[in-house]
Amino acid sequence: MTEELKEEHRKIKSFTKVGDRGMTVIGYEEDGITPLPTVRKNSPLIELTGEIDELSAVLGLCEGRIFRGYQKLLSDIMGMIYLGKIDAPLIKGKIIKMEKFCLKHEDDLPDKFEILTGQINVARTICRRVERRLWTVLESGMGKVEGMNTLGAFFNRFSSWLYVNIMAEVDIDEI
Repeated sequence: MTEELKEEHRKIKSFTKVGDRGMTVIGYEEDGITPLPTVRKNSPLIELTGEIDELSAVLGLCEGRIFRGYQKLLSDIMGMIYLGKIDAPLIKGKIIKMEKFCLKHEDDLPDKFEILTGQINVARTICRRVERRLWTVLESGMGKVEGMNTLGAFFNRFSSWLYVNIMAEVDIDEI
């Protein structure tokens, strides 16, 4: 195959018609040409990545550049899931950063439960759903990817990080 033809195949397509049959292409091999196997649109794996995508979309509505960085990370995580290669050191590093942030602001949290509002809270609730869906995928056997458990810890900590951002009323520049 010529380089020009390879480049044409690498371009993102707006539709593939695979979805017309209830299937979806989950991505391409590292060569950018060879498609990965198709899966049912209602498979737990597609539900998981769809909910990660939804979380990313809601983060796009939140104020602050840090949320854009997490959108990029969520996009990378979806790619890692599709390719079956979780970058565990990267994810563990993010977990540690979020833990440090949460511990730093723990004393700023209210003593009792309060009703939460705002886009960050919507993101937090979607994050909890992503976490639950991740464990569904793992238990179904579809998530037999090294490092998937690390993602469970990541989404658990990410929802805590979002909670602390809401409840501790952290200055947006500090996030």
